[in-house]
Amino acid sequence: MPQAHGSRLRRLKRRLGLRSHVANLRYFRNCLEFGFFHAFALKLRLTLEFLLGLPTASAATTALAPALLSTLLALASFRADAGYVAVAAPESTLPVLEARLLEAVKRPLPEDSAGRLLPRAADAVLQAAERADAVALGPGLGRSEGTRDLVRVLLDRLRLPVVLDADALWELEPFESRSAPTVLTPHAGELAALLGTEAREIDAHRLEAARAAARRFGSVVLLKGADTLVAAPRQGVLVASYGAPSLATAGTGDVLTGVVTAFLAKGLEPRLAAATAAVAHGVASRLVPSQRGAVASDLLPALQRALAGDGWQWPPLA
Repeated sequence: MPQAHGSRLRRLKRRLGLRSHVANLRYFRNCLEFGFFHAFALKLRLTLEFLLGLPTASAATTALAPALLSTLLALASFRADAGYVAVAAPESTLPVLEARLLEAVKRPLPEDSAGRLLPRAADAVLQAAERADAVALGPGLGRSEGTRDLVRVLLDRLRLPVVLDADALWELEPFESRSAPTVLTPHAGELAALLGTEAREIDAHRLEAARAAARRFGSVVLLKGADTLVAAPRQGVLVASYGAPSLATAGTGDVLTGVVTAFLAKGLEPRLAAATAAVAHGVASRLVPSQRGAVASDLLPALQRALAGDGWQWPPLA
């Protein structure tokens, strides 16, 4: 670790010495039940401080998702300190992207008559990913045989960390050929489809379901919810209990995917990247000025504040 980063971490660690996140009894119980260490929140903060001390240009991401959802994902990656973001999307959506997303590089992809991507778009995505350190697939992708096959081809050929969300999880099968890290970010309904069960079963047995999915896909699984769970094969499950009600609105999951992807691009271990992103995402939700009427884009300036250190004095939600 460079000396500058080490001194920053030591200063932060001393500053955090007076703060405890285990006064919350429910959080403490979860720590015992799931085998956590009470210092997990401290580790996340130290991780964020180290990540944000890295050169911005060290993180580059590529997102595969059309128009408005691409905008949320890409801007969240920028706010999480990715220095280069490319968006690969159907050619017909480029006018919208050019108007709403000035900072990212745009890559047009071939589409069918309904505007959905075709499997032959894989070559263009792979070319766009040559400059990236991580790739996100899914938000706004759409569901068709073509998009399903495209995701399978990309998982087979990409040698970078990949985050799978939303439509990229549709009809997903275990991918044994991948050696690079993969993070799945389903909500209860998507995880139910992956495991061949119903959403109410997932909600009733969230811990077991997250573990089962991690084993089945050999990947990190971030199960969204009031208590976000992060499971990985042969490892303990991490819990992030910071999210406010403002996260229960469309598009907030795409913001989370952008943060996870940016942290993977910076080289963070996948399980910790997902957990750190979930906590930062949750803290940002509590920094939104008004919970009533909040929309996903409100998280973007709040995320920047959270990553600058605001809001970390609050304990996890009960």
